[in-house]
This record gives sequence, structure tokens and C-alpha cells, in this order.
Amino acid sequence: MALALPFAFSCSDDDEDVATPAEDMEEELAPVEFIHYRTVVSRFCEIDSTSNGTLVYKPHVGVVLYDTQPGTYYVAAESEQEARNSFKSDFGLYDAEDYEPGPVSNEQLSLDFGEFGKITYSASDGRSEWAVVDVDLPELKDVISKIVYIPKAKWPDNYDSPFWTGDIVRGSNGWLYICVRPCDGQTGILMTWDGGTDWTYREDHYKSYYRVTNCSGDDAWDALAQFYYCNVEGFKALYSKIESASWFVGSGSSLLQAAFDNLYYHYWEHETFQVGDTWDNKYYWAGRVRNVWEAQHTYCQLTVNADWSTGMPRFPRGTQYFKRDYSVKVPDDRRAHTVYFNPQSDMSGYTRKYPIY
Repeated sequence: MALALPFAFSCSDDDEDVATPAEDMEEELAPVEFIHYRTVVSRFCEIDSTSNGTLVYKPHVGVVLYDTQPGTYYVAAESEQEARNSFKSDFGLYDAEDYEPGPVSNEQLSLDFGEFGKITYSASDGRSEWAVVDVDLPELKDVISKIVYIPKAKWPDNYDSPFWTGDIVRGSNGWLYICVRPCDGQTGILMTWDGGTDWTYREDHYKSYYRVTNCSGDDAWDALAQFYYCNVEGFKALYSKIESASWFVGSGSSLLQAAFDNLYYHYWEHETFQVGDTWDNKYYWAGRVRNVWEAQHTYCQLTVNADWSTGMPRFPRGTQYFKRDYSVKVPDDRRAHTVYFNPQSDMSGYTRKYPIY
């Protein structure tokens, strides 16, 4: 079962001056473009910070294939349509509600963040590449400049994945991971429920909640969905091992098993799992008397009924949003965390427990 965290709610003091609705006003403390920019960047980069507060970006979409092009990341795809679907998933174009980038043309998609930069997808002729994504973000100019989608036949033969979809892996920290995507033409993904998420307590006059970050994002949940919906026998074999292995114990592993129980037995068709970070922002409200938080989470539902609206099977998505004195709503499970790997990654601290080859 998912962990339930208590949330405290406070009521107005009788002697406090409260503004009437006519006096309500809001003031954003961060521009909307900046929030959207940060949201998208978090989808394709891990963001760490140094001891002096400097942000460090580690892209996890694609692999650098050539030392002479350190800012160019490559992804293998079977077709331009697959490349386009991958781009939409990785950059959140499927789930945009308040922010609609919209297609520029049939061949081009664009995300414009104003002064914070722009990301543009452009289809190519398909002979040497399917598409190119120009990443024009000043903050990341020394990190990533392009993402190139190439035919799988052009992927280097010597780049073999250390783990494959359905593998159970134990880390040197004792955590158990499920491989939901190999690094076969793209970055590999391990998912765990044993740790890795960060929890920050928020509170204002009306409510309190936890902002949770480093949750598994769209790419991980989409990969798990495609494994579940498209490889039924492989998923059954993995589930059987999770259910029976004596070494598969611990609170995090119990959460993972509960998630897989949800898929296998369809126990909780309405159980929700957080996708990506909680995004929040502070506002002045009620005539600048109160400073209140608003927040938003994306979630998915692990259900037998796939969402095929994007052309590939996905777990259905939704958004939980609250602000001012709204009731706090959060996903049922907020513990899934992702580790990315590629052919150059040092995976010596990870050992395959199942299957044994």
C-alpha cells in the first residue's frame, strides 16, 4: 500500500483582519515562463547543486557518441514518428495543460520560454537522421545544444546495455531497482521505491503539504507502461519473481510490490502515482495580507486500460492542483525514483539479481 502522510490544516483567527473577495489580488513571485522552463528542463536533465549553490545539469535524454561533439546527444528511433513521440514524452508536450506550445508546422514543434530560451524540434529527411532538436537555453549552453534522432541501424554496435527491461538489480546501497528501459539507442532507466526522493515541508495560513522532488518522470512511467502493455509474458515473469523472492524485502520493496500488485491484480484502479516533481510557487493574496503557496502535481494511474491517444500505450495522466485555501490533494504514492545509465556509465555498484544469465 502507498504511504499516507498526515497533513495539518489551520483555521482563521477571529481577530485577524481578513480582506474581502473584492480586495483579492495576486502577485507572482516567479514568472510563469520560468516555472515552465524549469519544469521542462527537469524532464531531460538531472539537476544537482554544489556546496556553493552552483547548479549542475546532467542530461539524460540520449547519449554523447562523439568526443568532438560534447553538447550533442543522440537517440535511436525506428521512424520519425517514433522520434516525435519520444520528444513529446520527454519534453512534456502530451501533458501540457496551462501551457500549450503548439506545433509550428507539421515538421516542427517549439517550446518558447521567452527570455529563458527556446527548444525546437525539426524533422529531417530520414537518410542520416530522423529529426534534430535545437536546445537554445542560455543556462545550458555549455551542457547541451542538440539532440539528434538517428535510425537504429546507425547506432554503434559496441554500445551494449548492462541491463535489460525486466531485470531486477540491487545497488551497493542495498536498494532494489527494476530496469524499465535498456540503454539500447537511448538512456537506460532503473526505477526504485527504496529511496531517492526529496521531501520539503511547506506551510501557510491555510494549509501544509510536502513538495516532493526527484520522483520518476514521464520517461520512466512511459517505459514501464510499454513493458506492461506490450510484453505481457515478460511482465508476468518479473511479477512472479517479485512476489516469490525471499531477498525482495523492505519497506521500499513493499511499495514497489504494491505498485506491481496494482498492475497485476488491478486491486486499486484509482491509485495515483506522482510523475516528476511537485511544482509550487508563492503568491500574495487578500490585499497582500497573506503569502500563500500554490502547488501542482502530475500523476498517473496504473490501470489495465491504456491511454493510446499519443500512439503508444501510456498510463492515464491527471493533475492535482491547489492554491490559496484549497484542500490539499496529493498522489497516493510519491516514492518512485529513477536512476539513468548509458554505455559510458560506471555501473559497478549495481548487480543483476534476476534473471541470472
